[in-house]
Amino acid sequence: ARSECHSAVQPRSQHKSLNTKYRRSQFRNWRDWLFRAQTLQPPWRNPFMPLLTTYTLLYLLSALPHVRAACREESARACEAICTPDGHDCTLRALLLLPDDDTYTASLRRTMPVLHLADRYIRENSLLPPQLNLEWMTGDVKCDAAYASIKAMDGIVKNCAHVVFGPVCDYALAAVSRIAKYFNSNGTPVISIGGATDSFEDQKTTCADEFYMLVRPGVLSFKSLSLMIIELMKRYNWSNSIAFYERDGQSNAVGEHSCYLMMKSFGDEMRNLNLTFAQYSIVPELRNRTEELVREIGNKHTIVIMCAEPENIRRIMLTAEELNMVDSGEYVFINIEMFSHASHIAWRPWYDKNDTTENNERARKAYTAILTLTPKQPDDEAYTTVSNKIKTIATEKYNYTFQENEEVSSFVISFFDGVLLYAKALNDSIREDPTVLTRPINGTDMVRRMWGRSFKGITGNVTIDNNGDRISAYSLLDMNPHTGSFEIVADFIHNRLDFVPGQEIHWAGGRKEPPPSTPICGYDGSLCPDNSLPGYAILSIILGVVVVLMTVGFFFGYRHYKSEAEINSMTWKVSLSDLVCPDLGGRGIRGSFHSLVRHSSQLTLMSEDLRSLCGDRQIFIPVGMYRGCEVAIKAIENRQINLTRSLMLELKSMKDLQHDHLVKFYGACLDPPKRFLLTEYCPKGSLQDILENEQFQLDWMIKLSLMHDIVRGMHFFTQLGYTFAWQFEIVQLCGGFQVRFKNHRFWFAYAKAGTTRGGGKRCGGLQ
Repeated sequence: ARSECHSAVQPRSQHKSLNTKYRRSQFRNWRDWLFRAQTLQPPWRNPFMPLLTTYTLLYLLSALPHVRAACREESARACEAICTPDGHDCTLRALLLLPDDDTYTASLRRTMPVLHLADRYIRENSLLPPQLNLEWMTGDVKCDAAYASIKAMDGIVKNCAHVVFGPVCDYALAAVSRIAKYFNSNGTPVISIGGATDSFEDQKTTCADEFYMLVRPGVLSFKSLSLMIIELMKRYNWSNSIAFYERDGQSNAVGEHSCYLMMKSFGDEMRNLNLTFAQYSIVPELRNRTEELVREIGNKHTIVIMCAEPENIRRIMLTAEELNMVDSGEYVFINIEMFSHASHIAWRPWYDKNDTTENNERARKAYTAILTLTPKQPDDEAYTTVSNKIKTIATEKYNYTFQENEEVSSFVISFFDGVLLYAKALNDSIREDPTVLTRPINGTDMVRRMWGRSFKGITGNVTIDNNGDRISAYSLLDMNPHTGSFEIVADFIHNRLDFVPGQEIHWAGGRKEPPPSTPICGYDGSLCPDNSLPGYAILSIILGVVVVLMTVGFFFGYRHYKSEAEINSMTWKVSLSDLVCPDLGGRGIRGSFHSLVRHSSQLTLMSEDLRSLCGDRQIFIPVGMYRGCEVAIKAIENRQINLTRSLMLELKSMKDLQHDHLVKFYGACLDPPKRFLLTEYCPKGSLQDILENEQFQLDWMIKLSLMHDIVRGMHFFTQLGYTFAWQFEIVQLCGGFQVRFKNHRFWFAYAKAGTTRGGGKRCGGLQ
């Protein structure tokens, strides 16, 4: 910052040369005489040389006391005295150097009401003698170093100003502060609320110092703000930061390059602590900042320190919200607000009345990731009273009206404290020596009296250190996500960050703790381990699943189609042309097929109903030949049989059911007028008849064999889930007895009662 300030004014070496030239003019005759004496002959041959040397030393020693505290020897002017010799006419002339442009926060029309109220306060509290009048002389410096220098020289040399208030812009202040120590016989104090650049905090207690005679009662210090940021970063172990700033941002505070000078001070402090950081100067005219944020911040930095105009800060945050930097919760944006017009409670920088409701809501969400640093704003009753009085004076006397809900900035009100500071120093000087007002005012003495002073000011407790700088206090603000307003969560004073009891920072993204120093996943999640399958793998899996589902669907569809086709094919259906009814002799009832069918049901009913009573009688059933196989023919008397799907499925199941101990079902003929069933013919008849016939004597081996067959048959039915009745007949195969179960009791129900089947899982009796 010092190099920046030097560029606006003459180098300091020129001031020294001017001072040296002036001093040489005091010794012009003596040096000429010495030069002539030395040119007469060589020094070692000149008898006057020892005498001349002694005379020179004595002359220099005698000349030193006349300098006293002044930076150059200058005769005092009569106008430098505040009062006339008789002490009746007293006028303190104060020069106010500010821009006559209301785009600057500390403009003439905003500041004059503050000084007017300060003058009234001084008189009401008798800080200065009642006969002393305070005369304000103004100069429009246009925030320019050259204009400021000219206005300062005009005000002091021509109008004999005793003290200078301002300028506020850093470059203009640097120019005036460098030359103020040479004005008047003992210098002229410069009291400014500006001078935020850290160069103004360098030592300025002697005439050799660059900004000697400068006193800074203002609340803004770039060095203190930088230390506050570093303290905040230390508290949360943040080390990865980037300074994201607009070079001329907030220039209405302390002039051009405000944010650049702020970030330069921050960079100097970071380098002093061997901390690394990045810097980027944004392009103010750029409206879409997506590329800037992705390229400069991206996944590299967690902490973004911003200094820019409020509208650009809002655009940056909207872009950050769009890039998911807010929802990720891994980014913290620290915004430097050099001053604020509104109180913290009503301050909602995210809201823009000219923007859409949707964008305002997005901005409100984005500002949850912002922490704001700003000079501490007084909120007591005295400050509110003074603020209201200043607004009234501005309207009545200076033709300036504050906007609705616009508070008087504490930055401007600091001039009130500056006037009080000078008045208290002058009051101390008068109390020590009442005649001081009738003599030329000693600017150096006044400056020293302002050092190391503390008092209660309008902007809070004012403490000026021994270097003429105010010890500033700052606040850390965080937005309450429920109210949308910013609240004080911490204060920074005496290089210490103290959090307000009961207040906590609301971290963005719903985090309960501060984010780490480096993004874990980043705004786009690219830093997180990607355990997900690539797109082609997901597509392959989806296609594979689709193929499997289609295959399974096709399989079951084809199976269902085939099953339905088999059901509809009615393989169990018997054609009359395939059935041959031979002469059965003694084994059956003779007659035509019609008579056989007609009489068979009677015989069957008799066999079914009287099987427990027939004793040793054996009742025969009609038989025939079906495709070369001897079959039993069982007639069905039910004349109305609906051939439903379930009925066809049952018939198909009976047709497909095969077992060594199961009577085989060949098929059925359901076409009227002849309806009958064809089953395997069992020539040995019913097992019950054999057991009840005393002519048959079965040994235990045969009985065990029969029981074994019965168990196997029952086990087969149990596996199928059928329930059955104890009715069975026996058939001889391969020279032995073998038990076979009958599986079509359902059809006997048709034959007996002409009704439909009721259970669906009853298999029938045993034959």
